[in-house]
Amino acid sequence: MMKEVTLMASIAIKNIKIGEGIPKICVSITGANLAEIISQAERIVAKGPDLVEWRADFFKGVMNFEEVEEALCKIARQLNGIPLIFTFRTKAEGGEREIDIVRYIDLNMQVSSSGLADLIDLEVFTCGDSASEVIEQIHYSGRKVIASYHDFEQTPSQEEIIAIMQRMAKANADILKVAVMPRVKADVEILIDATRDMAEQTDKPLLALSMGELGRRTRLEAESFGSAITFASIGRASAPGQVEFAKLKKALQK
Repeated sequence: MMKEVTLMASIAIKNIKIGEGIPKICVSITGANLAEIISQAERIVAKGPDLVEWRADFFKGVMNFEEVEEALCKIARQLNGIPLIFTFRTKAEGGEREIDIVRYIDLNMQVSSSGLADLIDLEVFTCGDSASEVIEQIHYSGRKVIASYHDFEQTPSQEEIIAIMQRMAKANADILKVAVMPRVKADVEILIDATRDMAEQTDKPLLALSMGELGRRTRLEAESFGSAITFASIGRASAPGQVEFAKLKKALQK
């Protein structure tokens, strides 16, 4: 039986505390247009997740900030107080479209300044040397940052995963996220062990996922190795291996 990890710190976002109690469940909106976005938001809110993520890279109008702002306003009204994560997942990290670094940073800064999202998912390695400065500016806008790293091809070594999270922590992100693809069962253990080790080194909440069917246990057993947030699906999944919301909620509440 796996040893449970107690998270040392929590982050308050509206009515929830990330890093306190059982892992928080997030569900993603992946609509291509406003009608799909609103419809998905309605279905998601009816289920009562802890967090909602808007995967803006699915949105056809994402390169026009006026359209992004309109969508954010409509989503915020639908969520009725549920904290919102804004995410543009780049193609390089498994997202839907290409974007240059300058535009990627500018988009996240604009969303942060709008105050319409509570957390900004920021790909630290996409931002490169600018990561710390971008995070500082997002904090200045009063938003929190989920520093993220995704590898849809493989699972790095335990040492590499820890180094990735350490870099995120050094950049002063609020939550540290790593999602990787396992090729064999041992890869899942690498991700779990790395997360446990990092939990002893930082007081920041961690978000760790092993994707695909092999990695499903990291969603169902997130609390056992120190992952403060996990993702579920309601309808269309936003990543391989996501568990249906009701099943995941039941598993986490045992």
